Amino acid sequence: PVTVSPLTAGQASGVAFRTPTFAFVATDDVNPNIVYVAYQQLAGDYDIHVRRSTDGGATWEPAVRVNQDLGARHQIWPTIEVSNGTLHVAWYDYSFYEGSMVDMDIFYKAWNATTGTGRPGEHSPVG
Repeated sequence: PVTVSPLTAGQASGVAFRTPTFAFVATDDVNPNIVYVAYQQLAGDYDIHVRRSTDGGATWEPAVRVNQDLGARHQIWPTIEVSNGTLHVAWYDYSFYEGSMVDMDIFYKAWNATTGTGRPGEHSPVG
């Protein structure tokens, strides 16, 4: 087994349903040596992170936080896929709902997976 990143497990505060911590893996369909892992990390609140390997998973680049909110609202349950050299990440996000842990949006981010350009930055709710 390969450890990509230690995960801090726990229940997201204020959320009325379980928020299990596990990673999602996707392999680049253009270059099978490029592998991505997306996961939620608990550090006060949950944030979504992505890590990339360019050698089939032997080594990993530093984690990149995908969501951009700096507050204490959770981002949970990422999903990840690579298609035609583009990495797609989607997740549930509480950013726009002050005080609510019931209402959430689905957010999405994509960037060029082959060159690594357009790394995660601003994201927008799916519409």
